[in-house]
Amino acid sequence: MEAVKQIITFLDKHSGSLTVLITVVYVVATILICRANYKAANASQRQVDEMQQQYRKSNRPYITCEYILKNRLFCGISICNHGNMVAKDLTFSIRQEFVDSLHPNRFFDFGKLNNSHYRLVGIGQKFDFFFSDVNHKPSVPFEMTIQYQSETDNFSESFCLDLSKQLPVYSVEEMEEKSLEISKKQQECLNIIADSLQLIANNYYQNSMDTKTTSYYTNEEID
Repeated sequence: MEAVKQIITFLDKHSGSLTVLITVVYVVATILICRANYKAANASQRQVDEMQQQYRKSNRPYITCEYILKNRLFCGISICNHGNMVAKDLTFSIRQEFVDSLHPNRFFDFGKLNNSHYRLVGIGQKFDFFFSDVNHKPSVPFEMTIQYQSETDNFSESFCLDLSKQLPVYSVEEMEEKSLEISKKQQECLNIIADSLQLIANNYYQNSMDTKTTSYYTNEEID
């Protein structure tokens, strides 16, 4: 009891100091908690930013350009969106020296591609543009810059193709498709012929059976 009385007396005499000390401890604790919350919020925001950045990198349009040779005769470029989102507001800028080196009065539409504007290129969509035949292939390297957009970002792709060294992508798919179409038509014709022969054989067999039946009944009547 004496110890309790001494503590109560001490608190009564130093209540102001204790109040100040408790307030200081409370303020320090609050500051530390706020600082910890601030760091946690920043860490969460960085994670969110990294996730958004990763999402934009993996979910974006991706425009490519490659040299093609159609039917082993016509030289051109193939522009394709290999991304998984639609490309918007495409603009093309082709090196003027390359455009000037093209054979006059040939493939006039290719010159229109320079500084042109395309609103949309869908996922997997492809455009082919031809600038010469194999006998008039330009010696100037092909250089082009394509600028385009997604819903949130802007992109720019630059291409430089030395046509004298560049291996073309042959349009073998089209030739294969034509061969397959011809094979299908030939097979259809063979099927029609086979059905016709089968029909003739059936009719011949039926006529033979009818003749035998008629002959049988005729002989029976004679007997």
